[in-house]
Amino acid sequence: MKMADSITAAIFLTAAVFAAAAPAGGSPGPEISFAETVHDAGEVWEGEVVSHTFVFTNAGNEELEITGIRTTCGCTAGILSEEKIAPGETGKLRATFNTRGYRGRRSMPVFVSSNDPRNPVYRLRLEATVQNPATFTPRNLNFGAVPHGKSAAGELNLVFDDRETSILGISTHPAFFQARIVGRDESGTGDEAAEPIRFEVALSEEAPVGRHRGSLTVRIDHPEVSEVFARLHAVVEGPLNFSPPVVFFSEEEQRRETVKGVRLVNRGDRPVTILNVESDLPQFRAEARVLREGEEFEISVTSSPGTDPARRAGEIIIRTDHPLQSSVRVPLRSAGER
Repeated sequence: MKMADSITAAIFLTAAVFAAAAPAGGSPGPEISFAETVHDAGEVWEGEVVSHTFVFTNAGNEELEITGIRTTCGCTAGILSEEKIAPGETGKLRATFNTRGYRGRRSMPVFVSSNDPRNPVYRLRLEATVQNPATFTPRNLNFGAVPHGKSAAGELNLVFDDRETSILGISTHPAFFQARIVGRDESGTGDEAAEPIRFEVALSEEAPVGRHRGSLTVRIDHPEVSEVFARLHAVVEGPLNFSPPVVFFSEEEQRRETVKGVRLVNRGDRPVTILNVESDLPQFRAEARVLREGEEFEISVTSSPGTDPARRAGEIIIRTDHPLQSSVRVPLRSAGER
């Protein structure tokens, strides 16, 4: 056999071996393919729930497995079909967006994780333009840090887009937030029906120690929207204070043993004792050390070696013998794709 013939035969033989080794039908391995990645619901009224079913296909030649779904605030999603999809078969994912508290054009992402090696995280979007007959400015009222036993106050303006709409009633939650109408803003156009309505919102001195999230809700007589609301935030500080405000572990810090420190200081007159400290996430452990008896402590938060990096949210719980703060909760966060 001539040299050229030998080379040609070798090339054909190699190609035949690779062809025999490659799986038949579809792309090698699992492959997720969505019929559409964006659904636009158009104009909706605030408070409406927008839902859509996204259909996807396993375009590969191995079983596709949905390993996780992550959404942002205001949006939820879940698999309607089986989480494992055979080659050529289809699956369904239902996404829902609650528009309460939103205004204007919104695009809510949904992240779908799978065992597709080429596209392990797929991004979908649920879009809508949210209409409101009235809205608060600002939408959120933050009282900031307030010492325990002290009160605080702030103002919100309610602006009506529809001049025919009127107020039926107001309420706050929880009860230590209080609100009342103090009149209309007289600095505007002179058209009373178009002027913002001013609200005085107060944080009661009876508010307990801790971080608080509440709401001011106003019932209105609009035919499409029955209420509008503003979010309220406050931190009531007790004698026990900690820093930093959040303990955070990066992906790399989760793979190895990493120690983060939290300083707890007693600014009150009564000495305090730490009874117990623990993490509500098993990937992290917490221990307390006394720096100054009854006054200052250090909390060590340690990641377990070999922890699989993931997006997690938990707390370091410090239990004490103080009557105002029997427990101090330190936010604990970690980074990751899931």
